[in-house]
Amino acid sequence: WCFDLVKQRIAEAGTAAGGGHELRRALGVGISAPQGCGKTTLVTFLQRLFASDNLHCAVCSIDDFYLTNAEQQELARSNEGNALLQLRGNAGSHDLELGARTLQRLLARERD
Repeated sequence: WCFDLVKQRIAEAGTAAGGGHELRRALGVGISAPQGCGKTTLVTFLQRLFASDNLHCAVCSIDDFYLTNAEQQELARSNEGNALLQLRGNAGSHDLELGARTLQRLLARERD
């Protein structure tokens, strides 16, 4: 379904742009599911499927946006009574600004 949706959006964008096949803004596809259910496997498959059709694909995960070790240690120190903030992985242990900026840049198709 995801591959078909992407292909449909590219076709619609090409029609709206007078026949071109390049989107001005990237398409974002979010996948949310419990640990161990196969999200990484699905994304790897989609990457290969898109590549086989000459579609470029960027992948990121919430795991890419953890606080730095120093920031995590400071968070743990300043919240000693909160067991959830003592280790990375729980809500509050991610750099949300970095994540938001990264997603905005990916969707805008910005390059470094």
